[in-house]
Order: sequence, then C-alpha cells, then structure tokens
Amino acid sequence: MKNFLLLFFYLFIFKIQAQTEIENLRITSENICKIEKESLFCKAFDYYVANAYDSCYIISSKALIKEKNKEKRDILNYFQGYSATHKNLLKKGLLNVKEISDSGGYSSIKKVQLGYIYLQNKEYEKAINNYLTLISEKNKLNENQLKNVYHNLGISYLHQKKIGKAKQFLDKEFELINKADTASVIRLKTELANIYYHQYLDEKAISLFYEAYDLASVFSELKLKQISTKNIAVVENNRGNYKESVHYYREFIKWKDSIWNKDRIWELAELDKKNVIQNKQQELFVQNQKLKQQELIILSLIAIFGLVLVIGYLIYHNRKKRLLFKSEVQKLKVVQEERKRISEELHDGVLGKLFGIRLNLEFLNLNTEKDKVSKNKKFLQELHEVEKEIRNVSHDLGTNIPEISNFNATIEELMKSKSIQGGFKYQLNILPKINWEQFETKVVLNAYRILQEILHNIVKHAKADNVNLLIERDQNNLIFNIKDDGVGFNINSKSSEGIGVNNVVSRTNKINGKIKIDSEINSGTVIELKIPY
Repeated sequence: MKNFLLLFFYLFIFKIQAQTEIENLRITSENICKIEKESLFCKAFDYYVANAYDSCYIISSKALIKEKNKEKRDILNYFQGYSATHKNLLKKGLLNVKEISDSGGYSSIKKVQLGYIYLQNKEYEKAINNYLTLISEKNKLNENQLKNVYHNLGISYLHQKKIGKAKQFLDKEFELINKADTASVIRLKTELANIYYHQYLDEKAISLFYEAYDLASVFSELKLKQISTKNIAVVENNRGNYKESVHYYREFIKWKDSIWNKDRIWELAELDKKNVIQNKQQELFVQNQKLKQQELIILSLIAIFGLVLVIGYLIYHNRKKRLLFKSEVQKLKVVQEERKRISEELHDGVLGKLFGIRLNLEFLNLNTEKDKVSKNKKFLQELHEVEKEIRNVSHDLGTNIPEISNFNATIEELMKSKSIQGGFKYQLNILPKINWEQFETKVVLNAYRILQEILHNIVKHAKADNVNLLIERDQNNLIFNIKDDGVGFNINSKSSEGIGVNNVVSRTNKINGKIKIDSEINSGTVIELKIPY
C-alpha cells in the first residue's frame, strides 16, 4: 500500500474575489465615510482595510445592530464574515455571508466566501455547487479569478476522491496559469501528481513530483521546498529506494528546521515588538493618569474658587439687602410718626372745630325760618360727610406699618378686624409658604394697602356674608384672589369709579401690577391682583 503523500491544498479564497465587486465595495465604503466619518460603519471599514480582524469583527457586529440600510448591511456582513473566516470562526462567518443579499451588488463575493467556508468545513458538495455557479457566470470573472475557481473545484473533487473531475478542473487551471508564476506552477504540479498517484499512474505522478521538486529547489519559498522534498521522500520509499528516501527525508528536515527557525525568529521579533508597544502604552497610560490628576486638581481649585466667589457674593448681597431693608423700615417709621401726628391733628384739631361748627348750625335751626332751616340741613349733611372722610383718612394715617417678618399673621389680623366690622365670615389661604422678607418692602406694603382698601370697600358697600382670600405665587408674580358674595356692582357704571376703586388701581399701577375685577349686581365680586417681583 502506498504511503500518504503530503497534499498541498492551496485555497485561493482571498484571491478569487470578484475584483469589480470588491472595488465597488471599497468605493461605496469610502464615499459613505466621506459623510459619516465617525460612524461605526467607517470604523469597521478602517479595520477591514488594515486587516485588523478582531476589531473589524467586533465593530461590524455593533454597527449591524442599528444599521437599517440594505447595502450597508450587506457590506457590514461581508466585513464581519471576512474577519470571522480569518479568525477560523467558520460558523459565524457562514451566518454573516448568508445574510448578504443575492439581489444586491455583492452576490459573487457571497458565493466565493461560501465556497471557501464549505471547503474548510469539509462540506465539499456545497462548495462545489457554489463554484459551479460562479463558472456559469464566468462572464463576470476575469482570467485569474476563473483560474482560481478551477483550482478550488479541483481540490474539492480531490477530497471527494473524484479523481477524474479533480484532474479536469486542475487541467483547466493549468491552461490558464502564467508559467512565470513559479509558485503556482509548483503547487499545481504537486496536486496533479497526487491525482495521478492515487490512480496508480506512477510514471506520470513521479515525473510531476520531480518537476515540482526541481522548480522548488531554485525557488525562495521554504514551504514549497519542504512539501516537494517530503513528497519525493515518500515516493522513493514506496519504490523501495530507501537510501534515496533517507537523503530526501534529511533534506525535508533541513527545510522544516529552517521554517521553524524562521517562524521562531519572526515570533520572537513580534513578541519584542508587542513588549515595546505594551511598555510604551503603559508609559502613556501613566502620563495620562498624571495629566488627569493634574486636570482634576486644577478643576477642583477652580470649582472651590468659584464656590467661594458665589458664597461671598450671596453674603454681600444678603447683607446689602438687609441693610437696605433696615433703612427702608427706619424711613417708614419716620413717615409713620409723621402720619400719626397728622392723624392726631386732623382728629383733635380740624375734626373738633368742624364738630363745633355743626353744633352751632344745628342750634341756629331752632330760630330760623323754614327755607333757611332746609338749606342749613343740607350744609349740615355735607359737613357730616366731610367729618366721616376726615375720620377715615385719620384712621388710615394712624394705621401701623405691617410687620413684614410676620406678614401672614398681619393679613390674618386684618381679615379678622374687617370681618368684625363688616359682619361677614372669612376664609384665608396662603399657598405655598411664602417668605415675605425676600420681596421689596415697597411691594409688600403696597400689597397690604391694596388689600386693606379692597376689604374696606367690602365692609362699606358689599353687604357680604362670606369673603375668601387666596394668596399664591408663580415664577414671576404674587397673586391675590379676593372673592365675596355681596350685592356686587356694575363695573361699567360711573359710580363704580369711586375713590375706593381708584385708590386700588392707583396703588397697583405704582408697583407695575395688574388688577382684574369681575362683578355683577347680586352676584358678588371677584378681584384678582398680580404683583410682579
């Protein structure tokens, strides 16, 4: 029985890609990346071009999760399948390649990839079907691509021990091969020799083995020297030429050791390169950490300095506000003292004199003619009205300044006082809790005076049983909503423009507020006051 010969299955999967489709794939990817420079698609493309298979595989996988465009998905599936195949992840590569559309512009690439994966998985029939389909579309393939398809078909049939078919396609490859391509000639002669040897056509086989050996002897590729020498050693051993067989085995070992030494040198060089890169990366990492720590310290100092400035400003602003508040309160106390003095003068002086005059006039009525009595009564009535007005003014002037720090209680006291005067029940709601000290003194005082005037008008005119006061705030305004169930009035009549309403409007305008009055006769009155702050 013949000993096993070293078969050199040279698979051209990465050389038989349809160049037109590969070129189109590259051009399309480059055009996409001119627009989407930082996208995952472009990162995958860069890794594909650089043959960085691990990175290309991972980034393509991430990009496929979100990508919806059909052509871009085909390209990404090709990138990931291509990378998976190089990493010998054949099952994953197969899944990706199958996802490439048959109707798109990359169907030939798909068939080539499938053929290679099936060949590697020893699914020779599927590999053959893919390659035969490519041959049926050979108008899409150039001469070099067609040669490589013939080669892989021959290898597939050889694995199935269909020697005739294998020879048929390897002969077709031989017809297309460039005789100056020494490496391809050596490989093909070796594979044809194996076919003849399995058919017991020893004369043809041995001739081809020696031709391959002679070409490899003067060729630079060590792997080809090793394979051709091993095949000759096996052939001579099978022929019983043991001395010659030993000679070729020794030569085979020499080439094998050379390959091992060469691989070892490259391996050590690559290891040194990795160590240098790793050390450099470690240095860069340490430097980056130091820079980050320095940046963190600087940012922390800036933040602390900024915080100190903000706190300082807030303390200064708050102190200034408190001083201003104290100053305004002091001024108001002076004003209040003056108001009290005027009030006392009006009450004790002017009002007393008017009262005396009215008594004298009433006394005169006893001894005066009827028509004069009638006129005197009219004057007396007018004097009485003047007394009431002066009394009201005196009362208002004598009213104390509301306590801003406890303004809620001040309003409660005002509502209670007016409810007793007017004989009505009241309900007070202040939502949410309001810090009155944060508002300007002018705003709070005018709000109080306006509220005082409105309640005075309710007592004087409304005849209400119930009065509701709601105080709230939004982002820009204090809002007072006062509602009563009194007799109401016609807001369009001239009588509604009395001194009470005019005072309310005047005070509201002074603080740039807005007031809205809704009232109908026998339906009560609703007043909404908005004061900006």
